[in-house]
Amino acid sequence: DHRSRNAYAGTDSTGDHPVSAQLFYIGITHRTTPLSVRESLRPDDEKRRTMLSRLANMADGRMVLSTCERFEVYATTPRTEAAEWIGLLSQWFHLPIGVLARFARTRIGPAAAEHLLRVAAGLESRIVGEAQILGQVRDAFLQATQARALDPVLSALGRAAICTGKRVRHETLINSGARSIATLAVEHVIRKFGTLHDRTILILGSGRLAAVVATELARCRTGRMIVVGRNVERAAAVAQDVHGVSLGKDQLAVALGNSDALIACTSSPFHLVDSYTIGRDRVRPLCLVDLSVPRNIDPAVTQLGGVGLTHLDELVEGQSAREDGIAAAGRIVEEELARYNAWREQRWVAPLIAQLVREGRGADKQDLHARIVRLKAGVVA
Repeated sequence: DHRSRNAYAGTDSTGDHPVSAQLFYIGITHRTTPLSVRESLRPDDEKRRTMLSRLANMADGRMVLSTCERFEVYATTPRTEAAEWIGLLSQWFHLPIGVLARFARTRIGPAAAEHLLRVAAGLESRIVGEAQILGQVRDAFLQATQARALDPVLSALGRAAICTGKRVRHETLINSGARSIATLAVEHVIRKFGTLHDRTILILGSGRLAAVVATELARCRTGRMIVVGRNVERAAAVAQDVHGVSLGKDQLAVALGNSDALIACTSSPFHLVDSYTIGRDRVRPLCLVDLSVPRNIDPAVTQLGGVGLTHLDELVEGQSAREDGIAAAGRIVEEELARYNAWREQRWVAPLIAQLVREGRGADKQDLHARIVRLKAGVVA
């Protein structure tokens, strides 16, 4: 085995929790929740940091994972009543409690741990095996670490999740032939036009996803690419890598007027493209793909003639991955979950065994051994 015998040897083992503290998960994901609700649950970095801080009074450990497909909170806490957590989310996001109660799901203990490992492995993604989720889990873990929001138990779980994701990507075929959100978007545009050689495609955004979209478009020999972003320097960098043109956000309407298609992928909480941006007198067809959550494009633009709009949920519907890769990834999840659970059991039982030994000095050794065996068996059970 190339890994350490104790996968979490570097994790702080001080500060044991009260017996009542448990791993707890509450999440709202694509599996149960429509896009119209999920897009209201996309906190920016500052809001996530605020959440981590405010949760300190009810959870020793806490981590917030927010992506286009999910909003999830992982915590080590004695307070595992779903109603209390749903009430908090309702206050934070100004959503009715009834809506959140309908779509939110909770998990406690080993089920919460297993879910995070499956998420990092890409098994809970709509495009099974997609690579981006591992980076998002890592970002959530690092943000919680920087905020000093991780206790030893949740810190170890985060490490286990990242290890699981890395192993799945290096040891299985789950990604073999798999398509990403970016490739699906580009394939959709190609289906509309047949070829991109003589087309102008506008990319709205300058982050990691925008860069991947630009690379995919370049691979398909797109005639001309325009990158529009709020961050002018990052937009220029994305455009330069694919020999495209970059423009500021104030030139969006002009750029769109000269484009055949637009792929939107920003973190903006607002609509950036609407009927006014496109222009009601537009004649040439326009293909719009919105990869953003919250959505960047106002759905009302489809009322304009010749304008087609596809959002993220429509784009990824029905995607699948290799069955052998899924099975192999599932086995890795089981292995890493067993490793993590063994670490937790050892961390909990070791001080109790030490106490038994101290108290049993001079006592019958067979009786002491039997008590230790019963203690371990109780933990395992």
